[in-house]
Amino acid sequence: PATGTIGIGRPVTPPALSLTNLAAAPVVVAPAADGTGADSTVTFTLGGPASVSAQVRDVNGVQVLSVLTAQRTAGANSFTWSAASLPDGRYQLAVTAKSGTKSVTKTAAVTVDRTLTGLSPPLAVVSPNGDGLADTTAFSFDLVGDVPVRLDIEQGGLVLTSPFQGELAAGAHSIAWDGTANGVPLPDGKYIALFTVTDGLGDVQIPLPVTIDTHPPALTLVDPQALRFTLDEPATVTLLVNETTQLVIAEPKGTFTIPFQGSVYALSAQAQDAGGNLSPSVTA
Repeated sequence: PATGTIGIGRPVTPPALSLTNLAAAPVVVAPAADGTGADSTVTFTLGGPASVSAQVRDVNGVQVLSVLTAQRTAGANSFTWSAASLPDGRYQLAVTAKSGTKSVTKTAAVTVDRTLTGLSPPLAVVSPNGDGLADTTAFSFDLVGDVPVRLDIEQGGLVLTSPFQGELAAGAHSIAWDGTANGVPLPDGKYIALFTVTDGLGDVQIPLPVTIDTHPPALTLVDPQALRFTLDEPATVTLLVNETTQLVIAEPKGTFTIPFQGSVYALSAQAQDAGGNLSPSVTA
């Protein structure tokens, strides 16, 4: 006859403790006088549930600020901390995950620098196709003192052009860029606008993403009665339904449906992306 114990299986092995993909954004925190710009968001991935703590350390490894103590679950995690109380300087953000008797610590470099603040726009789009819409972009910022400033446009770590380099006085500034390198338009794609400020901390580099986009979005009508469409990129869609009702809705990439009460007997729609590029009108 068979013997044994029913209901007892193999013990479940807990997931291994791991902390990966640690990143801080922005890596240069620039607290402004009006209280903005002091926050940095930290992201990381846990292999299993853990108690997580985070501290900011100075160049000597001494803790100067505790920014997190919390129990976190496995997977993607994040938290936001403020550098408003810290003086300008270069720091290490140390994140530690503990589970039982095991622990793991990862670090990320963070700089606090108030020389250049209010840098915008955070997501610049330039469309240098001569249509009068977003043909140039302008980066705005404030300086607390007279300092050398350089703007490089990079892709893949290579400097493609340097639209500005020189000494700027304290105050508000704006630097324009037309999407070209030495007068030649750059191809559509994602780039980095890298600002370098030379101050008491040395060369401090502040990256901003910038996109060149000269192509209109592709708007496809899937079902005119349901007002279902697809887009190949995020865009603002303007619809005229039954020749009387205008709807303007921002939509992400993919398939979407626009709510509408009643029957649809006439329809026209057009999409405009962040670069100001207009799609051909679709009608039904």
